[in-house]
Amino acid sequence: DLTPWECSSSEEYQRCQMEIQLVREAMYERAARGMSQKKILVVFDRGMLDNKSYMTEDEFARVLADLQRTEDELRANYDAVFHLVSAAKGATEFYSTDTNMIRYETLEEAAALDDRFILAWQKHPHFRIVENKGSFDDKLQDLLQQLRDFLEES
Repeated sequence: DLTPWECSSSEEYQRCQMEIQLVREAMYERAARGMSQKKILVVFDRGMLDNKSYMTEDEFARVLADLQRTEDELRANYDAVFHLVSAAKGATEFYSTDTNMIRYETLEEAAALDDRFILAWQKHPHFRIVENKGSFDDKLQDLLQQLRDFLEES
């Protein structure tokens, strides 16, 4: 896996991540088109605009120019976006850098990053936020219900 400390800059790392994501998304879309089922659900853990949260506006603009894409084009590639709020917001007792080797943000940094994710995706017409309410199982049930609701709408 590519890690931030292996790249010359954070911007370069995000550019690489976005290039990889574009290839992965195209591959899954091509595979889905070849399947016989009427409806195919493709789920990604991360979307292209997540990367924006790790960059300045200028860095993001440069990366978009390099990729020859616009922010609106990237956003439009997703039928729906479901954001699971970080444990850093509303479930702080479960947020720890000790239990996740690649998690390096402090609680405050993670909460701010979560806000930037929401800001990056807020213009998507089917953007849903899954809050921390109760247990993690409750959160997953909320996600599944929101997903069912979206699928019934479309």
